[in-house]
Amino acid sequence: AVGDVHGDVDAFRRVLRLGKVINEKDEWVGGDCVLVQVGDQFDRGDHELEILDLLFKLQDEAPRDGGSVHILLGNHELMNIEADFRYVTDGAYRAFDVLEQVLLNPSDPADGGGSPAASSAPAKSNDRAVEQRIWSLGLDPHQRARARVLMPGGPLARAMADRMRVAVVVNDAVFIHGGILPAHVAAPPKAPPRSGDAALRELNESCYRWMRGEAEKPAVLMGGRSPVWVRDYSRTHPAPDSCKVLRAVLAEIPGTSYMVVGHTPQAEGVNSACDGCIWRVDTGISAAYHGPCEALEIQADGTKRVITPEGYVSGGLREAGMRPVDYM
Repeated sequence: AVGDVHGDVDAFRRVLRLGKVINEKDEWVGGDCVLVQVGDQFDRGDHELEILDLLFKLQDEAPRDGGSVHILLGNHELMNIEADFRYVTDGAYRAFDVLEQVLLNPSDPADGGGSPAASSAPAKSNDRAVEQRIWSLGLDPHQRARARVLMPGGPLARAMADRMRVAVVVNDAVFIHGGILPAHVAAPPKAPPRSGDAALRELNESCYRWMRGEAEKPAVLMGGRSPVWVRDYSRTHPAPDSCKVLRAVLAEIPGTSYMVVGHTPQAEGVNSACDGCIWRVDTGISAAYHGPCEALEIQADGTKRVITPEGYVSGGLREAGMRPVDYM
């Protein structure tokens, strides 16, 4: 599992090579490995589209060797879908100008024409309603190409909806950008009871429909307590009540025993808390944070170890507040 990469494709490549899932040509060499990137590809860096290109390419390549790639949506992807561009860099705006031209002129050999992100995205229609929506947002001219491509129903938003999810369960682990609270898995008022895994399916499906422009934004994704914004489990030492809540949530999702999250940079690197019920993998590896280049490896028998440039660290040595004392 790899944490937030925030527009830094070089840092992303470094951590993937460290984990031995890509080679120097960016080709999948991970065999039957399952790679999960927990969101926040966007913002704070220039190379967002290169990150998506790499992820989409690996998502296509990995199954040929029995592997798979899961790409999660973080709060920064959803912010951009809603044209919240507070953290967008100048270089990222320029990249979307090029992408929009590629989408409008698919045969144009301009830079980016071979981009998997571009080829995954249907060409943009010149819909008057789209332009009215752009106008209503009051965006500056340099922001408009990004908004057209990323707004719900926009070409890249649809491609992302097809390939990315809010939450995924792999074996006994739940992967989510921020965290899952009881309210996220509870049935709506007056609705029949539902299982936690059914709630996650509905979470993913409702986000999919919204990003494709087929429905309004789901209520569960609104506000600071949504699954992509929650930080309850990511404090250095979560409150005992938070750990209790976490265990209750896991009990609602059949077959799961722990959660893996990003969203909140961990100064000490990848670590766990709540007696191993939560693993935090956002190490701030991007140039925006200059954090340690690390990833979490979960072996077939459930053993966990942290991949670092110096070697492997036993997961047991990475409880919150502990510093690594030995490498494997």
